[in-house]
Amino acid sequence: MRRVYIICEGQTEENFIKEVFAPYFNPQIVAIQPLLVGKKGGALSYDRVKNFILNLAKNDTATYITTMFDYYALDTKFPGHNQLNAIPDIYKKVKYLEKKFRDDINSFFSNNRFFPYIQPHEFESLLFSDINEIVKADPGWNKKAALISSLSKIVNDYPNPEEINNSPSTSPSHRLGQILNLPKYRKVLHGATIAKNIGIDNIRQKCKHFDEWCNNKNLFP
Repeated sequence: MRRVYIICEGQTEENFIKEVFAPYFNPQIVAIQPLLVGKKGGALSYDRVKNFILNLAKNDTATYITTMFDYYALDTKFPGHNQLNAIPDIYKKVKYLEKKFRDDINSFFSNNRFFPYIQPHEFESLLFSDINEIVKADPGWNKKAALISSLSKIVNDYPNPEEINNSPSTSPSHRLGQILNLPKYRKVLHGATIAKNIGIDNIRQKCKHFDEWCNNKNLFP
């Protein structure tokens, strides 16, 4: 059996891995465990992340390691970040960051067991795979035509959910917080529930970078 640690950005991603992502894979083939850098995650400076991963790899020499970090607001000290202005495409940006991140970590140990994943633009991108499931997640949102209309406009403005973002104030989570306000969208409370109701297969159909992660046989055979 392959053992895989997923280093998560925060509690929202941790819940998603526990409740939705890990159960998607055959537990007899791969055992997936989310981990936070610290008790609640967040404040992911590159030095902090790097030290955490290197210690984990050193202490457990058989496991594989990946990440689930948002591209949005990623620490600018991540390897390659200073080159991103020259790369216009979001998919090329995250792949470039992943390569530089992987090269840096794997240079410290020879087993080549680290395969990072950076979500464009953030976890909430995945939720836009099915806006009907978004509004079903809380009784206060359900069957409100105005919510569906606002969410539909966002989805229709972009080729796919992973490309939803064009400024610091228009990330997917900001958009959900602006539209879903009675009650307010809460990442930890609603995120995994919405993703579970959408289903991993449906998310994979809409979000190609997420699908590529799921297809990484080094991690998920």
